[in-house]
Order: sequence, then structure tokens, then C-alpha cells
Amino acid sequence: MKRIVIFGVTTALLALAASGAAQERERRGPPGPGMSSVQVLLDNTDDLDLTAAQVEALGALRSELQEKTAPTLEKLEEMRAEGDMRSRRHEVQPLMGELRAANREAEAAALVLLGENQRATAERILEEHREEARQRMRGRRSRSL
Repeated sequence: MKRIVIFGVTTALLALAASGAAQERERRGPPGPGMSSVQVLLDNTDDLDLTAAQVEALGALRSELQEKTAPTLEKLEEMRAEGDMRSRRHEVQPLMGELRAANREAEAAALVLLGENQRATAERILEEHREEARQRMRGRRSRSL
């Protein structure tokens, strides 16, 4: 009985921590164009000292995310092939919002799989990746002006 209570409390605390972290990530935005947060974590397996089970679970999350976002990515690719994306901003923005939401959801699920130290390292890695993505986007904007 005592183990069940401890497990329940631990699960509740993890869920609470994940929801707070998810809200913070939602405010900061996605990690960058074309790469999910889960993929960033998988690319940093050694830095995060992930176990085989964690790598397998993250791989499953990545697959789920890819399946979930495939139709949206196909729509965006069709739009890109048809021409100027800027003139279709009103169509593109909701699709990008769908991708960001799916990525945030997968990232929150991924972080729950990590230990406390791993989570801190993962959040640092993800923030660095986001900053690099911001720099790339700023460079694109300045070249297009």
C-alpha cells in the first residue's frame, strides 16, 4: 500500500513539473524549423546519458510525432511548391501552429521520461537549439529585405 501511495505522489509530481515546463516551452516557442525537440534529444543521446530504454521510448515518440504531423507537412510542402509562401501567410500560420503544438506535446512527453539531471541538461540543449534557430531565422529575414 505504501508503495502505491509513493508511486502515485511521484507520478503526480512529475505531471505537475511537466505541465509547468510545458507552459514555459510554449512561451519560448519551438526548437526551430524542420527539427522536433524529440529529435534534438535523440541527437544528444551521449550528452544526456540516455539508457537504451529511454532511447527506445524517445524513438517511439518521434515516430508518433512524425505520423501525427505528416499530413500538415505535406500541405506545407504542396503550398511551397505552388509558389510564394508570404502571400499565403494566412494559410501557413495555422499549419505552423499545428506543428508547434504537436512538438510541444511530444517534448513534454519526452521530458517526463528523463531523470532530474537529464531533464536539466535536455532543457539547456533545447534552449541552445532554439537560439541557433532564432539566429538562422534572423539571418534569413535580413537577407530577404
